[in-house]
Amino acid sequence: VSLCLALLVLPFTLFALWLLASGLLWLGWRRAMVNRLGGFTGDGAGALVELCEILLLLVAAVWVGGGH
Repeated sequence: VSLCLALLVLPFTLFALWLLASGLLWLGWRRAMVNRLGGFTGDGAGALVELCEILLLLVAAVWVGGGH
């Protein structure tokens, strides 16, 4: 539901940037956790949520600041 609402409310370019950025962050974070800890823990998932929030805010700030 949240994904559909975001697609309806946000400009498509920003939505696509958010999807790309969060997907790349997830891949990198998961790989780091599996290499370092041998698996993906609940603490790692919680940290990923916080990192994703920060990343999405930064992407939105850069997108808005770029004159879009």
